[in-house]
Amino acid sequence: MVGKIYFDRAMKYKGELFLKYKQEVIYPRGEVVNAQTPVVVTLHGMGTNYLNLRPLMPIFALPIIEIHLEGDLTYGDGYTYYIPEFIHQSEEAVITETALAVHTEVAAILANRGLAENPLNVLGFSQGAILAAALSVLYPSWINNGVLLSGRLPAFLWKTAQTKLKSKKLQTACFISQGEKDPLFPVEAGQELARFFRTYAVIEPEYHVYPFGHGVSYQAVEDIYNWYVRLHAGT
Repeated sequence: MVGKIYFDRAMKYKGELFLKYKQEVIYPRGEVVNAQTPVVVTLHGMGTNYLNLRPLMPIFALPIIEIHLEGDLTYGDGYTYYIPEFIHQSEEAVITETALAVHTEVAAILANRGLAENPLNVLGFSQGAILAAALSVLYPSWINNGVLLSGRLPAFLWKTAQTKLKSKKLQTACFISQGEKDPLFPVEAGQELARFFRTYAVIEPEYHVYPFGHGVSYQAVEDIYNWYVRLHAGT
């Protein structure tokens, strides 16, 4: 199986048909896919789409299977997974519900493709990074590696981790980056993310601050690449 595959119809998972998010699944061209081939799920920021993070895929340094998931709500010129207006529902309810929907859909894609046992990576930017953090707590053994770019930690995740994880630890290795000039999430947001994963993750997170705004710098790309190579090499 090589090249691009687009899901444009409902899939069946555990007897139920569904399709909530627009998806693009890309297999590595000319490579043999097996149980060791990493899967990378991307979760974009508000106002963009499933194409936004595709250019970052070379940071994973290996042949990978890409799953690009697009938010289902229109926002500006693009899409979002949820609207951050916590009036009728709490932030915890909205983000937890959204994370559950993302998990259900990704789990279905993996199951339908025979990829449920493959190493799973999640790359999230901004709102996508928030969801990646939530997914790592709600499903502590699901994600092998997470790249959280320009995000923040919802406060309720501290409480969730204290009650849900108890003696267990998160199995997710994380690379966390924050921009010094980020107008949306200050440096302290990245520091709190790093502190959270230092507290609950088995593997020490890698945290970097860049002289950048709400985006991804060239240096961040290089640092993520090197981090992933080290993880894969076990050093």
